[in-house]
Amino acid sequence: MAGQQSMYQFLFEGPQIPIVSYRFASSISLVLKAEGIPCLLWGDLAMRAMGFHSIAQNLDLILEDEHLTRAAALFRNYEYAHEFPYFLRCASATATTPESGRPEPTHRFHVYSHPEITMMPSQAPQEPGAQGPSAVHGEIPHIDICLYSKRWYFPGNPPIPTGIPRPTNLSYMLSNDGRLPLTGYQHGQPNFGRFPQDISPVIMAKPARYIETLLVLRINFGTWSQQTRWWRLTLARMTTTGFGNGPDDDPQPVMFGPLYDPECFREEFQRWWNLMRARDIEAVLAEEENMGVLLRSPGTPVGGPWVPL
Repeated sequence: MAGQQSMYQFLFEGPQIPIVSYRFASSISLVLKAEGIPCLLWGDLAMRAMGFHSIAQNLDLILEDEHLTRAAALFRNYEYAHEFPYFLRCASATATTPESGRPEPTHRFHVYSHPEITMMPSQAPQEPGAQGPSAVHGEIPHIDICLYSKRWYFPGNPPIPTGIPRPTNLSYMLSNDGRLPLTGYQHGQPNFGRFPQDISPVIMAKPARYIETLLVLRINFGTWSQQTRWWRLTLARMTTTGFGNGPDDDPQPVMFGPLYDPECFREEFQRWWNLMRARDIEAVLAEEENMGVLLRSPGTPVGGPWVPL
């Protein structure tokens, strides 16, 4: 491997498995921005930027629906693989099934090479005559870029900004905003909290808007759908992180920071959020029942791309 450029600038080993780096997210965001396509950081990497621990194996981006096809064509021009070209296994795609409850992207690209890096193939042995590692032995390490529909997965929110959102913007912020948690490093790479100043920031939703949207999605995807379970678990993670089980545990979780004040939430969500912060679960459930009629509006997508409507 001597002389090859390390893959760890964009994809690096965490405690157990590779984690997508902030530098890769920034790089891809700039590619889209150069083509006039605004994007919103979403999913596990956005959660890490907000201060919630998660394993970010994909780069999840939300795009306006009218930009999805153009963005897909752009990535095809970069020769990112839209289908499996010769490695037959993708752990990320395998995990994204209707049964798993994970949201299904409109487009998924398997990035195993990048202009600025060399993705090193796995050391798994190859079958005679095979073009790459066999499905039995493993896969080429790669990053998945997953593009999601804003209409489905960030409904009811303003258009994604084409420029830099002002600090007073009620819905969007930059990933290097000083109100986000301090940057955390692992193996010399920033991978937690706000983006450092030497990495071009990406646009992300403010935490309050993110939480509101999770609640809307949970209610609108139907009581028994698998995705309802997924949104419920994600919402629980964002509203319980930092709570301990004993009297000596830290009583100030992430949800009590300045970006989580009730005034940051839209009026129809403020009572629910106050009850959530008070940990009055019975009252929270009752309030959610009352809010269900309001949030299940005809203009809100119900079901999702692969959940029957």
